[in-house]
Amino acid sequence: IANPMFTGLEYIDASVMDRKEDILGCILSKMLKKWKEEELRSYENQRMGIVQTNDYSYRKRSISMAFDRVYTNLKNLRSSKDVIEDEDDTFLETLEKLSLSWNLKESFQELVEKYLEIMKYPDTESLKIENHFLVISIDEADMNIEHGFEIIEQIRQYLMGPNIIVLLSADYAQLEITIIPENFQQQINLKIWSII
Repeated sequence: IANPMFTGLEYIDASVMDRKEDILGCILSKMLKKWKEEELRSYENQRMGIVQTNDYSYRKRSISMAFDRVYTNLKNLRSSKDVIEDEDDTFLETLEKLSLSWNLKESFQELVEKYLEIMKYPDTESLKIENHFLVISIDEADMNIEHGFEIIEQIRQYLMGPNIIVLLSADYAQLEITIIPENFQQQINLKIWSII
């Protein structure tokens, strides 16, 4: 890759995430925060922050809509038990909601593409999207014993895609001792209860 560019987000400390939070929600908030900070810097000083080209207003609306789609899909996935019970939905709307994980992955990939397009700095306007990468740093995934497996599973499901680099720090021995056996034990208990 010739002349790659990396847009890094503020690191995420997975050890302090509680059960109401998930890694995707944290990433969305970090992406939004960085974009808003860089936008503000560009208003204050033309040589700092992101470049606001003639079509910036359009791209700003477009990325806002992409953030909204990801958030809506994440919210739908979290409340998936109620997905078919919404009486106001038409048949087609219900079918669309049933592919929740796919919708979330697809909308997140679209958001990343739009994000990398808008996060261009002075002298990088001609950068091609395939040379621009979003870097997500997640620290201490092994220290969140209650939700560590879910964090790693969300990374696998939603963050494995083009133009995304995930830097994950974890003690593999700690994962083997605490998180992995805990999750497998839960799966075994669920299967035993479903048999009984």
